[in-house]
Amino acid sequence: MKTPCAYPLFLFVILLALCGCNTKSASDDTGLLIVDVEKKYPSKRLSLQEIAHVEYIPLETSDDFLWTGTPDAFTSRYIINKNLTAGTIMFFDKKGKTLHSFNRQGNGAEEYSQYSSILYDEKNDEITVIDVRKSKLLFYDLQGNFKRSLNLPEGKYYNHLMSFDDKNYIAYNKEYDNKLPDTYQFISKETGEIVDEVVIPATGEKISEFVHVTRAANVIMFTFQTYPLIPTTTDFILHELSNDTIFSINSSKELRPLYVQTPSRTTMDPVLFLYPAANTRDHLFFYSVEKKYDPNTRKGFDQKYIMYEKKTKAFFEPEIYHADYVSEKAVNPFITTFSDGKSMTYVQVLNTIELIESYEKNDLKGELKEIASRLDEEDNPVLMVITYK
Repeated sequence: MKTPCAYPLFLFVILLALCGCNTKSASDDTGLLIVDVEKKYPSKRLSLQEIAHVEYIPLETSDDFLWTGTPDAFTSRYIINKNLTAGTIMFFDKKGKTLHSFNRQGNGAEEYSQYSSILYDEKNDEITVIDVRKSKLLFYDLQGNFKRSLNLPEGKYYNHLMSFDDKNYIAYNKEYDNKLPDTYQFISKETGEIVDEVVIPATGEKISEFVHVTRAANVIMFTFQTYPLIPTTTDFILHELSNDTIFSINSSKELRPLYVQTPSRTTMDPVLFLYPAANTRDHLFFYSVEKKYDPNTRKGFDQKYIMYEKKTKAFFEPEIYHADYVSEKAVNPFITTFSDGKSMTYVQVLNTIELIESYEKNDLKGELKEIASRLDEEDNPVLMVITYK
């Protein structure tokens, strides 16, 4: 986990597989599930293997395939990663074998800047690079040949942009003026123009994710990574920081409330933000982030996980451990999520050196132990692919 600094990005990537929820327990008069983020719930211990199927993918290593961060795409055919420094976009097959790569990072008209993210368009079999600095999209075939570019709306710098349907993207438009609401905008894939937008009104005063600290007459801002726009198998989850309700939006652009947090964010100091984490066969998982940070100790933005058990309609604080560790190592299985429109895939990156150390301590079992026995410290990491039951 990265240590916070000025404008840190806490990569608390929260992963969703949310569908409808019809439970009436702990609900308001609309039938929505209410989650109390301040309440102390009893703990419940579960192994990851009890609630999910787990697969391991060791990534092949070469000088041209140096993995950084988390997967940018996990498709039916490819695992794709963009090296955060060099800018190389790398393709692996679903067994972790290297396929091909390309690098078009630069300042030219057909090149992308360093601070870019990518989408994979499976229908057109092409890579879309979201260049925030240039405020444009650049399109390449899988060998890196430039195809076209699309200017985004003037003055807009979208950190969260995804494919909504065949005609439009959906993007989160962050307004730093507290008098203006944040919006979800639909952008034409043909023209780059805004064709529609959705506003989720604030419950009260507009709430920011930033913690402001004054030092020597200078104001420094600290934050955690927020996720206002998250894909599921059929819809998108819209998480507006200033609203106590979490919504989904479907292909017809219809909003549907899903969950409500209590107490209201407008009454809390420091604020606790509720996020949904996963919807499994037997459980709903949530987590909260506390808007509090101490720059002197570099501690803050504390998280707490909450589990709703569907059968008993009871809440717990889950303690999830990894059964492939002899020590039953605690694990956070809600890392990075991908949707193919039919199912959700959760992917966690297992650090190579940590795996080797665990192997040398005889702390591993089964397939993970066998994979770790072959690792070298310079190897790419191992991906843990999680499919919830």
